[in-house]
Amino acid sequence: MIVLLLSPDIQQIMLSYLCWEDLLQLRTTNSHYRDVITNDCQELWNGYIALRWPNGKGKTPLLHHHHGGKQSNIDFINWSATNNWNIHPPQNYSTVVLGFQEFHRRSLSDHRTVELLGTLTVDCTSVHHLPPRFPGEEMVQIRGMTESEDNSNWISLMKSGEDCIDCVKKYIIRKKKYRTSFLFSNDFLLLEEASRDYRYAEKCVQNGVKVLGGIWRLAFCQQLRYHLDSTMKSEEEQQQSLIETGAISIAKFYATISCSVDDDDDDDGEKDMEKLIHGIEENVESQFLELTNIIKLRLGNRLGQNKNYPLMEVIEEMRSIFGEDEEDEDKFRGNSANYYDAKNSLLDEVMLRRKGIPITLAIVYATLVRRVCGACLDIIGLPGHIVIGLPFKARTPYFERKFVDVFHGGRLLSYSDLRSIVSRYGIAWCDEMAEPISHQQVWLRMLRNLTNCHSRHVQSKDLRILAALQSVVRVGNFEQMVLAPGFAACDPRVI
Repeated sequence: MIVLLLSPDIQQIMLSYLCWEDLLQLRTTNSHYRDVITNDCQELWNGYIALRWPNGKGKTPLLHHHHGGKQSNIDFINWSATNNWNIHPPQNYSTVVLGFQEFHRRSLSDHRTVELLGTLTVDCTSVHHLPPRFPGEEMVQIRGMTESEDNSNWISLMKSGEDCIDCVKKYIIRKKKYRTSFLFSNDFLLLEEASRDYRYAEKCVQNGVKVLGGIWRLAFCQQLRYHLDSTMKSEEEQQQSLIETGAISIAKFYATISCSVDDDDDDDGEKDMEKLIHGIEENVESQFLELTNIIKLRLGNRLGQNKNYPLMEVIEEMRSIFGEDEEDEDKFRGNSANYYDAKNSLLDEVMLRRKGIPITLAIVYATLVRRVCGACLDIIGLPGHIVIGLPFKARTPYFERKFVDVFHGGRLLSYSDLRSIVSRYGIAWCDEMAEPISHQQVWLRMLRNLTNCHSRHVQSKDLRILAALQSVVRVGNFEQMVLAPGFAACDPRVI
C-alpha cells in the first residue's frame, strides 16, 4: 500500500481514511504497522465499532430502570451476577472499549453467531412437564426442543445477548434478500435446487427472528425476576421501590411473549415487538405525568397554589379521576363486564383504556397520590379483592383506619366494610387480612391473575402464553430458563 511510503504524521491521516477491512489487511500483512494500527488507532477502531454495532451492548435499552438511578443499576448488576443472569446490562451500562481488541472480539463473536444461526434447527418433539400449581391440578405437558446439540447452540446465542443483536438483524436482512431473489427467478432448469435454497433461506430468516425474540424475552424476564426477588433487598429497600416499576416490567415481559405468539408467521414480528416494548414505559409515564398535572391544577384552583396539599383533599379530588359508571370512558373504572380479560392486568392497557381490575386500579391510584402529595399508600390484599389503605397515626386503633375501594369509584371504606367484603366470599375474617402486602406480593398476584386469565382458554395461543408465565415463576436458573416452555427455540405447543 502507498501508506508505507509516507511519513508517520501523514500515515496517521491516511489511516483514518481506510475502511476497517483495509486496516485489518494492513495489520495482518505488514509487521511494521501492526503496533501502529493496534495501539495508535483506538479512536478509529472505536468509530468503526459504533458504525458496525449501533445496537450493541450498552446501547439498546433492553433494560431501563427509569426511577432507580445509579444505585438501582448497581444493585441490579450485583443481583444478575449472583443469580447467573449477567448477560443483559441495564441502559447506562458502560463497557471499556479497547479499540482493535474489542473490534476483533466482536468480529469473532459475529462469525460464531452466523455459524450457529445456519445450523440451528427447530424441533418440537420433546415434552416438558410443568408441575401442578396446587394439589389436584393436572400436570401440564408442553412440547419444546429435543435434547440435542441445538440446546447448546441456543444457549450460546442467548448468552451472547445484546452482543449479537446487530449481527442477527443484518443476517435476517441478507437472507430475506436472498430468499426474495428466488421469487423472481425464471430459470426453471434449476427449480429444484432453487427450491432447496429458498427453503434454507426461509429457515435462516425464521431462526434469526426467533433468536431476537428469545433475547428480548430473556432480557425482560431478567428484569422482572429482579423485581420479584426480595431476598437480596432489605425491608427499607423494598419499601422504597416504586409500585409501578414492577407493573411496567410485567407489561413489557407480557408484550415479548404475546407479540411472538401473534407473529408466528410474520418476519417483521420482532421488529414490531421492539417498537412496542420501548413505547410501553414512555406511554405509561407520559399518562401519569398528564394526570398528575391535571389533579394538581384542580387542587390549585380549589385550594390555592400549594405544594403540600392535605392527603384527604387529594383523596377527594381523586373521585374526579375514578368513577363507578363503566360507560364513563373519561374515568378509571372497574371492568366487571369482562373481568377476566388479560388486558385488565396490564398497567399500560389500563392506563390506555381507563378500566381494569382492583389490583391494577390500586397501582394507578397509589402512584398518582404519591406523585401529587408524596403520601405512600398501602395495598391491602383481601381474599378476592384489593383496596387501598390510607395512612394512620401510630396510636390510632387499627379498626378506625380508612380504606379506598378503587374498583367502585374510589369510595371510602371502614374496617367493618372490609369484613363485609370478605364475608361475601364465605371466608372467616381475621385481622391479618387488613395488613398491607409488599410490592413483590402485588406483582406476583398480577402474574397469577394473568395466568388465571389464559388458563380459562384452550386455544394454542393462550396455552403458550400460559407456559411462559408459569416458567417465569417456577424456573430460577438461567440455562433452565433458556430451554423452558415459552423460552426455548421452538415456541411451545400444547399436546
